[in-house]
Amino acid sequence: AIIRRTLEQLVAAHSELGLSIRGRGFLQGLVFADPQRAAMASKAAFARGVIIERAGRDDEVVKFMPALTIDDDTLQRGLSLVADAVNDVAEII
Repeated sequence: AIIRRTLEQLVAAHSELGLSIRGRGFLQGLVFADPQRAAMASKAAFARGVIIERAGRDDEVVKFMPALTIDDDTLQRGLSLVADAVNDVAEII
């Protein structure tokens, strides 16, 4: 629920990125209308210390696959760093 809630907030905050959500349970994806924006978000997250992959036919999905044993605080910290990365991408447009 933590992942989904964070992604829903990003979708609502950044309509200009054409974001949507895919996934079930702990495996979630943030879909970008423009695959280049997904690449930028992934790189910005990596610069913050978060390793995040892209998926989808055109690598347009930023994929969230945390360890099943992750604690809530660590998960929230990682999601916050990814949110910061997406916010940075939105500022560039």
